[in-house]
Amino acid sequence: MLKRRLIPRFLARNSTSASKNGFEVCVSQNYSNLKMIGSLKSQLRICESNKADELLVVNTTKSLGAIDPEFIKEIAESIQILSTPIMVGGGINSLDDASALVAVGVDKILCGVSRFNPELYTEIVNCFGSQALTISIDYTISENSILIGSSTKTVHDAESFRSLIRRIEESGAGEIILNRIDYDGTKQGLDLETLHLVLSCASVPVIASAGAGKLEHFVSAFEAGADGVAVGTYFAKMDQSPLQLRSRLFNAGVRIRA
Repeated sequence: MLKRRLIPRFLARNSTSASKNGFEVCVSQNYSNLKMIGSLKSQLRICESNKADELLVVNTTKSLGAIDPEFIKEIAESIQILSTPIMVGGGINSLDDASALVAVGVDKILCGVSRFNPELYTEIVNCFGSQALTISIDYTISENSILIGSSTKTVHDAESFRSLIRRIEESGAGEIILNRIDYDGTKQGLDLETLHLVLSCASVPVIASAGAGKLEHFVSAFEAGADGVAVGTYFAKMDQSPLQLRSRLFNAGVRIRA
């Protein structure tokens, strides 16, 4: 039986405290109203000690220029104290950005699809392999349309959305994260309908993200076929750890990677 993954997700930003340097981790509601919960390094170490399968860091201080060298430094210092695989995204606009992260030990690069850039995806894959690139689809639903992006939105119906999945796979990406923006922080459940749609046409692993708030939400996503579930609020605000959740999922018949 294929074993699934639990992936803590960390939204990182420059510290807002005058007395602290480095980056802090935040939780959000619909990816806005960020609230600080601790330092990035300490939160990564806590989740590693609680047997996370993978760690996902998203830099929320994005720009259209090169990735912030201070962020790269923070990731490099974090990796020195970690053994868990780490995926990093946010503000990766060029092969140079991706290369700088891989050079300090990042295992996977996360690129968003709101500014669809298959040429960049293919460049990354050609340099580092398909296993090193994950594409995040950040979206909302309006009536029967899938709206991709948070500010400027691209509208898709089911068929054009399937076509987008095919184009992502053709670029060489090895994995997709399905991230429903308006479910973020709600703890009301993952978007299983869109997950089913993606799984019906994707041949790469698919990770569900945004909305998990109780055990049943994880079980439903894994039973639907998700390869992993990425969560932020669940671990940060509900007194739950990957280790505790792993045990509860095992008792529910879901096998998580060792």
